[in-house]
Amino acid sequence: MTVTSDPIDTDEIRDVSGKERPVLRLRLDLCLWTVSAGFLANPVVSLPLDVDEVRDVRFGNALMMPQTSTLRGLPWATGGKHRVGEFLCEMSWMPSYRDGAPQAACPRYIARRQLQRLDDRGLRLYSAFEAELTILQRSDHKPIFGGPIHSEVCTSQLLAEFECFLYDTEKLLMEGGVDIAKLHTEYGPGQLEFVPQPEYGIDSADTMFRLREGIKEISLQKGWLATFMAQVRT
Repeated sequence: MTVTSDPIDTDEIRDVSGKERPVLRLRLDLCLWTVSAGFLANPVVSLPLDVDEVRDVRFGNALMMPQTSTLRGLPWATGGKHRVGEFLCEMSWMPSYRDGAPQAACPRYIARRQLQRLDDRGLRLYSAFEAELTILQRSDHKPIFGGPIHSEVCTSQLLAEFECFLYDTEKLLMEGGVDIAKLHTEYGPGQLEFVPQPEYGIDSADTMFRLREGIKEISLQKGWLATFMAQVRT
Protein backbone atom coordinates (compact mmCIF):
# COMPACT_ATOMS: atom_id res chain seq x y z
CA MET A 1 0.00 0.00 0.00
CA THR A 2 1.21 3.51 -0.78
CA VAL A 3 0.01 6.74 0.79
CA THR A 4 0.08 9.99 -1.17
CA SER A 5 -1.54 13.38 -0.94
CA ASP A 6 -2.47 16.30 -3.13
CA PRO A 7 -1.17 19.44 -1.37
CA ILE A 8 -4.14 21.58 -2.45
CA ASP A 9 -7.32 19.56 -2.64
CA THR A 10 -7.58 16.45 -0.53
CA ASP A 11 -5.71 13.41 0.67
CA GLU A 12 -5.78 10.02 -0.94
CA ILE A 13 -4.76 6.46 -0.20
CA ARG A 14 -3.86 4.07 -2.96
CA ASP A 15 -4.04 0.31 -2.60
CA VAL A 16 -2.03 -1.70 -5.14
CA SER A 17 -3.05 -5.34 -5.25
CA GLY A 18 -2.95 -8.18 -7.71
CA LYS A 19 -5.21 -10.34 -5.54
CA GLU A 20 -8.84 -10.42 -4.51
CA ARG A 21 -9.14 -9.36 -0.88
CA PRO A 22 -11.56 -7.47 1.38
CA VAL A 23 -11.52 -3.70 1.50
CA LEU A 24 -10.65 -2.58 5.03
CA ARG A 25 -11.52 0.62 6.85
CA LEU A 26 -8.11 2.19 7.44
CA ARG A 27 -6.65 4.77 9.80
CA LEU A 28 -3.27 6.31 9.01
CA ASP A 29 -1.15 8.75 11.00
CA LEU A 30 0.20 11.82 9.21
CA CYS A 31 2.73 14.43 10.32
CA LEU A 32 0.71 17.48 11.41
CA TRP A 33 2.98 20.15 9.93
CA THR A 34 1.49 19.31 6.52
CA VAL A 35 -1.83 20.79 7.71
CA SER A 36 -0.19 24.20 8.08
CA ALA A 37 2.53 24.17 5.45
CA GLY A 38 1.44 21.71 2.77
CA PHE A 39 3.26 18.63 1.57
CA LEU A 40 5.66 20.53 -0.68
CA ALA A 41 6.77 23.10 1.91
CA ASN A 42 10.02 23.13 3.87
CA PRO A 43 8.92 22.48 7.46
CA VAL A 44 11.94 24.35 8.84
CA VAL A 45 11.41 27.67 7.07
CA SER A 46 7.80 27.61 5.87
CA LEU A 47 5.75 26.46 8.86
CA PRO A 48 3.53 29.24 10.26
CA LEU A 49 3.73 29.32 14.05
CA ASP A 50 0.41 31.08 14.66
CA VAL A 51 -1.79 27.96 14.34
CA ASP A 52 -2.87 27.38 17.94
CA GLU A 53 -4.07 23.82 17.42
CA VAL A 54 -0.79 22.76 15.82
CA ARG A 55 1.18 24.22 18.74
CA ASP A 56 -1.20 22.63 21.27
CA VAL A 57 -0.29 19.13 20.08
CA ARG A 58 3.42 20.01 19.76
CA PHE A 59 3.49 19.48 16.00
CA GLY A 60 2.40 15.88 16.45
CA ASN A 61 0.45 13.62 14.11
CA ALA A 62 -3.02 13.82 12.62
CA LEU A 63 -5.18 11.14 11.06
CA MET A 64 -6.07 10.55 7.43
CA MET A 65 -9.51 8.94 7.57
CA PRO A 66 -10.46 7.12 4.33
CA GLN A 67 -14.00 7.81 3.18
CA THR A 68 -15.04 4.32 2.15
CA SER A 69 -17.77 5.53 -0.20
CA THR A 70 -15.09 7.16 -2.37
CA LEU A 71 -13.28 3.94 -3.28
CA ARG A 72 -12.58 3.92 -7.03
CA GLY A 73 -10.27 2.13 -9.42
CA LEU A 74 -7.56 4.02 -11.31
CA PRO A 75 -7.39 2.24 -14.68
CA TRP A 76 -4.65 4.53 -16.01
CA ALA A 77 -2.26 3.78 -13.12
CA THR A 78 0.79 1.63 -13.99
CA GLY A 79 -0.42 1.51 -17.58
CA GLY A 80 -2.96 -1.13 -16.61
CA LYS A 81 -0.31 -3.63 -15.44
CA HIS A 82 -1.59 -3.67 -11.85
CA ARG A 83 -4.92 -3.12 -10.12
CA VAL A 84 -4.80 0.21 -8.31
CA GLY A 85 -7.58 1.65 -6.16
CA GLU A 86 -7.96 4.91 -4.32
CA PHE A 87 -9.80 6.31 -1.31
CA LEU A 88 -10.28 10.02 -0.74
CA CYS A 89 -9.56 10.98 2.86
CA GLU A 90 -10.42 13.64 5.42
CA MET A 91 -8.17 14.86 8.19
CA SER A 92 -8.97 14.36 11.90
CA TRP A 93 -7.16 15.08 15.14
CA MET A 94 -5.63 12.24 17.10
CA PRO A 95 -8.05 10.69 19.65
CA SER A 96 -6.13 12.32 22.52
CA TYR A 97 -6.96 15.83 21.21
CA ARG A 98 -10.53 17.09 20.88
CA ASP A 99 -11.70 13.48 20.96
CA GLY A 100 -10.43 12.93 17.45
CA ALA A 101 -12.74 15.54 15.91
CA PRO A 102 -12.47 16.39 12.19
CA GLN A 103 -10.01 19.17 11.37
CA ALA A 104 -11.77 22.37 10.39
CA ALA A 105 -8.97 23.10 7.88
CA CYS A 106 -9.80 20.05 5.75
CA PRO A 107 -11.29 21.33 2.44
CA ARG A 108 -13.55 18.32 1.88
CA TYR A 109 -14.88 18.48 5.44
CA ILE A 110 -15.60 22.21 5.02
CA ALA A 111 -17.48 21.53 1.79
CA ARG A 112 -19.56 18.79 3.40
CA ARG A 113 -20.49 21.09 6.30
CA GLN A 114 -21.68 23.76 3.89
CA LEU A 115 -23.66 21.19 1.91
CA GLN A 116 -25.27 20.00 5.15
CA ARG A 117 -26.35 23.58 5.88
CA LEU A 118 -28.09 23.63 2.51
CA ASP A 119 -29.68 20.27 3.21
CA ASP A 120 -31.00 21.53 6.54
CA ARG A 121 -32.83 24.22 4.56
CA GLY A 122 -34.33 21.75 2.14
CA LEU A 123 -31.85 22.53 -0.67
CA ARG A 124 -29.46 20.34 -2.66
CA LEU A 125 -26.52 21.51 -4.74
CA TYR A 126 -26.44 20.11 -8.29
CA SER A 127 -23.23 21.27 -9.96
CA ALA A 128 -20.39 20.60 -12.36
CA PHE A 129 -17.13 22.26 -13.33
CA GLU A 130 -15.77 23.44 -16.66
CA ALA A 131 -12.18 22.27 -16.41
CA GLU A 132 -9.77 24.08 -18.71
CA LEU A 133 -6.14 23.03 -18.71
CA THR A 134 -2.90 23.49 -20.58
CA ILE A 135 -0.64 20.61 -21.56
CA LEU A 136 3.08 21.23 -21.95
CA GLN A 137 5.98 19.17 -23.19
CA ARG A 138 7.83 17.90 -20.16
CA SER A 139 11.21 18.40 -21.81
CA ASP A 140 10.99 22.15 -22.48
CA HIS A 141 7.61 23.25 -20.99
CA LYS A 142 6.34 24.33 -24.40
CA PRO A 143 2.63 23.80 -25.26
CA ILE A 144 1.92 20.59 -27.17
CA PHE A 145 0.26 22.69 -29.88
CA GLY A 146 0.15 26.34 -30.83
CA GLY A 147 1.05 28.79 -33.57
CA PRO A 148 -0.63 29.95 -36.80
CA ILE A 149 -2.03 26.52 -37.67
CA HIS A 150 -3.25 25.74 -34.18
CA SER A 151 -4.75 29.09 -33.22
CA GLU A 152 -8.44 28.33 -33.71
CA VAL A 153 -10.69 26.79 -31.10
CA CYS A 154 -12.35 23.46 -31.96
CA THR A 155 -10.86 23.09 -35.45
CA SER A 156 -11.23 19.66 -37.04
CA GLN A 157 -7.53 19.54 -38.01
CA LEU A 158 -6.38 20.13 -34.46
CA LEU A 159 -8.90 17.66 -33.10
CA ALA A 160 -7.72 15.02 -35.59
CA GLU A 161 -4.16 15.41 -34.35
CA PHE A 162 -5.04 14.89 -30.67
CA GLU A 163 -8.33 12.99 -30.74
CA CYS A 164 -6.73 9.67 -29.77
CA PHE A 165 -5.39 11.27 -26.58
CA LEU A 166 -8.74 12.94 -25.87
CA TYR A 167 -10.83 9.82 -26.40
CA ASP A 168 -8.40 7.49 -24.63
CA THR A 169 -8.38 9.88 -21.66
CA GLU A 170 -12.17 10.09 -21.67
CA LYS A 171 -12.43 6.28 -21.63
CA LEU A 172 -9.96 5.91 -18.76
CA LEU A 173 -11.69 8.63 -16.74
CA MET A 174 -15.07 6.97 -17.30
CA GLU A 175 -13.67 3.66 -16.04
CA GLY A 176 -12.43 5.57 -12.97
CA GLY A 177 -15.88 6.99 -12.25
CA VAL A 178 -15.59 10.36 -14.04
CA ASP A 179 -18.36 10.81 -16.62
CA ILE A 180 -17.31 13.42 -19.20
CA ALA A 181 -20.12 15.34 -20.90
CA LYS A 182 -17.98 17.40 -23.29
CA LEU A 183 -14.33 17.66 -24.31
CA HIS A 184 -12.56 19.66 -27.00
CA THR A 185 -9.49 21.72 -27.81
CA GLU A 186 -9.59 25.31 -26.57
CA TYR A 187 -8.38 28.68 -27.86
CA GLY A 188 -5.01 28.98 -26.12
CA PRO A 189 -1.80 27.12 -27.04
CA GLY A 190 -1.91 23.62 -25.58
CA GLN A 191 -5.31 24.31 -24.02
CA LEU A 192 -8.01 21.63 -23.65
CA GLU A 193 -11.41 21.53 -21.97
CA PHE A 194 -13.05 18.62 -20.12
CA VAL A 195 -16.56 19.10 -18.69
CA PRO A 196 -17.92 16.36 -16.39
CA GLN A 197 -21.60 15.60 -15.96
CA PRO A 198 -23.28 17.51 -13.08
CA GLU A 199 -23.74 15.65 -9.80
CA TYR A 200 -25.32 16.23 -6.42
CA GLY A 201 -23.47 17.33 -3.30
CA ILE A 202 -19.88 16.42 -2.57
CA ASP A 203 -19.76 13.98 -5.51
CA SER A 204 -19.23 16.89 -7.90
CA ALA A 205 -16.15 18.12 -6.02
CA ASP A 206 -14.78 14.58 -5.71
CA THR A 207 -15.21 14.11 -9.46
CA MET A 208 -13.27 17.29 -10.18
CA PHE A 209 -10.42 16.08 -7.98
CA ARG A 210 -10.32 12.75 -9.82
CA LEU A 211 -10.52 14.47 -13.20
CA ARG A 212 -7.52 16.69 -12.45
CA GLU A 213 -5.57 13.83 -10.94
CA GLY A 214 -6.32 11.50 -13.86
CA ILE A 215 -5.46 13.96 -16.62
CA LYS A 216 -2.20 14.94 -14.92
CA GLU A 217 -1.11 11.32 -14.50
CA ILE A 218 -2.18 10.22 -17.99
CA SER A 219 -0.26 13.17 -19.44
CA LEU A 220 2.87 12.24 -17.50
CA GLN A 221 2.79 8.81 -19.13
CA LYS A 222 3.07 10.55 -22.51
CA GLY A 223 5.93 12.82 -21.43
CA TRP A 224 3.62 15.82 -20.97
CA LEU A 225 2.76 18.10 -18.05
CA ALA A 226 -0.88 19.09 -17.50
CA THR A 227 -1.58 22.23 -15.50
CA PHE A 228 -4.87 23.79 -14.46
CA MET A 229 -3.33 27.18 -13.72
CA ALA A 230 -5.34 30.13 -15.03
CA GLN A 231 -2.31 31.55 -16.84
CA VAL A 232 0.78 29.64 -17.88
CA ARG A 233 4.08 31.40 -18.52
CA THR A 234 6.48 29.36 -20.63
